[in-house]
Amino acid sequence: MKTIYKYLCECGGGATYVEWNSKSPETMPCCSECGSKEEMKYTGEVFEIE
Repeated sequence: MKTIYKYLCECGGGATYVEWNSKSPETMPCCSECGSKEEMKYTGEVFEIE
């Protein structure tokens, strides 16, 4: 069982949701759509996958 956190990355006038397995800002993924390394916003959504 793995906990997944959902982030919102806003870039290029659009918004992309990214799922990540950590709440740590240091390991937060960048937005792959535009290559932005800006910190994404945690949406507060958490879910688990097996």
